[in-house]
Amino acid sequence: LRIADVSGTGKGLKSLADGKLDVVGAGRTLTPEERRGGLLGTIVAYDGLAVWVNQANPVKELSKDQLKDLFTGKVKSWKQLGGKDVKVSPMIEPLASKRATVQLVQELVLDGAAFAPGIRELEQLSEQLVEVARDEGAICVASVGFLANLDAAVKGRLRALDLDGVEPSDSNIRSGAYLLSRPMLLVTKGLPQGDVKQLLDFMLSRDGQAIVEKSFVSVKK
Repeated sequence: LRIADVSGTGKGLKSLADGKLDVVGAGRTLTPEERRGGLLGTIVAYDGLAVWVNQANPVKELSKDQLKDLFTGKVKSWKQLGGKDVKVSPMIEPLASKRATVQLVQELVLDGAAFAPGIRELEQLSEQLVEVARDEGAICVASVGFLANLDAAVKGRLRALDLDGVEPSDSNIRSGAYLLSRPMLLVTKGLPQGDVKQLLDFMLSRDGQAIVEKSFVSVKK
């Protein structure tokens, strides 16, 4: 069973398509081109990309358009959104990484527009959350699952915003009511067989879903 620790959904799927791996994790749905190439995804969990701000930031909710303005650079100060006169400091994973988070934000929030010129790029989502906890003007988009591994002091200085009036709760993520929800897939080239099928069967079993629930949202309630 060939599994590799490859950072970035795009890179992993390419390795799978090239026959270098047997199974790959993906944080987004497959494109029509990928499906035509024989890739098959099985949903084993759901994830929500929460919009994180510093606890001291009085803003509690953003619309999708406001979030777009923040990440494209149109909004420069939180005062423009009803907050304090503090400079907005958005962060994202490396834009060239082809990671699922970057692609999802650009597609669902930015409507394909470019990120703000000079936007701060940090390699790890955990690093971004630490920065948001430190900087009152910072904002990032990161999986709700990352919170479990953070220091308690850092977690206490973070707050997830509602998006278009919808909170990133398990039920809203699972149903897709929350805008930045995404399926978590295990992807194979063709129908899973042998060890790969056993892995998928386990992940969808009660024991496998118990592991999922430690960081993500299970497939079933």
